[in-house]
Amino acid sequence: MSHNVIYIHSHDSGKFVSPYGYQLDTPHLESFAETATVFHNAFAVAPTCSPSRTSLLSSTYPHENGMLGLVNRGFLMEDYDRHFIRWLNEANYETALCGIQHEAAHYHESEKATQIIGYQKNLTTPTVLAELSDKRIWDIENTANATKWLEDRAPDTPFFLSLGFYCTHRPYPVVLNKESAKHGVPNGFPSEKIILDDFQEYNEGIKHVDQCFGQVVDQLKQLDLLDKTIIIFTTDHGIAYPFGKNNLTDLGLEVSLLLRLPGQKERRDTTQLVSHLDIVPTLCDYLAISPKYPVRGQSLRPVFESDATINEELFFEMNFHTSYEPARAIRTKRYKYIEYLEDYEKYQLSNINDSNVKRFYIEQGLTQQVKKRKQFYDLLFDPDEKNNLMDHPDYAKVVAELQERLQQWRIETNDYDVEKLTWEKQWVVNTRQSQKQRGNAITDYIEGHEPNRLK
Repeated sequence: MSHNVIYIHSHDSGKFVSPYGYQLDTPHLESFAETATVFHNAFAVAPTCSPSRTSLLSSTYPHENGMLGLVNRGFLMEDYDRHFIRWLNEANYETALCGIQHEAAHYHESEKATQIIGYQKNLTTPTVLAELSDKRIWDIENTANATKWLEDRAPDTPFFLSLGFYCTHRPYPVVLNKESAKHGVPNGFPSEKIILDDFQEYNEGIKHVDQCFGQVVDQLKQLDLLDKTIIIFTTDHGIAYPFGKNNLTDLGLEVSLLLRLPGQKERRDTTQLVSHLDIVPTLCDYLAISPKYPVRGQSLRPVFESDATINEELFFEMNFHTSYEPARAIRTKRYKYIEYLEDYEKYQLSNINDSNVKRFYIEQGLTQQVKKRKQFYDLLFDPDEKNNLMDHPDYAKVVAELQERLQQWRIETNDYDVEKLTWEKQWVVNTRQSQKQRGNAITDYIEGHEPNRLK
C-alpha cells in the first residue's frame, strides 16, 4: 500500500516549539511528538525563504537550482521538473497545495504557483495578504479547506498535501496582556523587556500554528488516515531576529523537524546531523519513487532504524534577501566555519526583518559592529556562536580542514564565482554599489523602489 504524505510548514519559526524544551504554547505539536521522531540537529540549506523551500523540495542547493533569492523579488527555479511535486504526479499521486508556498510565486499567489509547480489541486483561500490586518485568519481558512478536502477526496489514490502557515512571519500577532517572563527569550539574547515582549508575540503566532496543526492531525485520526500517512512538520529556516534569519548561524539555519512514519507508537529523539536536503530522498525511499534528477541529500531511513550517522557535515549558503550578501558555511557536529564572499564587514540591516528587537540593537550600536568575513566556532563550548576563534592557533588545523572541504564542495556543486555573477534585470534587490552606500539603512531599501514594498 502506498503511503500518503502531509508536509506541514510554518514561517520563520526555527526550532522554537515546545517539543524542543521551550516554554511555548504548542501542546498539539508536543502531543504529536510523542509518536514521532524529533530531530534535534536539523537545518535548512539557506536562511531565507524561497532558497530554503526550493532546496527542500528539490534536494539541491540554491546555486544549483537557480533560486538565489526570493521569488517575489524576481528569482525562480531554472527547471521546475526538478521539483518533487512533478515526480509525485508521475507516480500517480494526487498533489494538493493549501496555504503558503514560496517556490514559484509570492505567498498568496497560489493559483499561479499551482500552475508553475504542477500541483493538481489548489485548496488555498484567495486573498491579498497586505489587506489582512490579522494574517491568522488566512491560516484558519486554509486549515478548514485542507481538512474538508481530506474528508471529501476519493480514498483510493495516495496523496501529497502541502499545508503552509503564514505565521510566524513578522509582524507577530499583537498581545495586549504581556506576561512574557513565562516564555523567556530566544537562546543567545539578553532578557530585556523589549525582547521578552517580542518573544511573547512570537508565542502567540506559534500557538496559532499549533492549533491549526492539531485540527489536521485530529482529522487524520477521524478519517483513519493517521497510520496511512507520513507526516512532516518543519519550518523554512531560523527565527526572524537579528543574527538569525538571513545569517549562516545556527539561529538562522536551525529548524524544527518532527517526522512520523505510519504506525509509529513512541517518541524517538535523535541528535544526528540532518538537512532539509534529506527529506525528498527519504520520501523517495519510503514511497518507492526513483528520483528523476540527482539529489544531494540522504534517506533518513538509517536514522529511523538504527540512529546511524548519514551526514558527517552539512553545507549552507546565503545569496540574496533584500540585499546581496553572499556567504557559504560548513558545519560538523562540533565545528562551524562561515565565509562571506565579499569584503563588506558590516551587518546588512536591510536583510534583518523590521521589529522592535532590530531597533533595540540599532540603538545599542549594531551599525558599528564588525561582521568578520571569516568566522570559526567551536559549538561545544560556544553554541551561540559569539566567540570567533578564526585566528586561534589551537584550531588552525581544524580551520584549514574545514576551509578545504568547503572549497571542494563549491567545486563539486559548480558554485558560481561571485565576481562573475550576472545581475538579472528582474531582480528587485540592492545592487552591490547601493548596499555599500546604504548598508546602514534601517528600512528594506531597494534601489529604484519604495522602501518595504516587497517584504
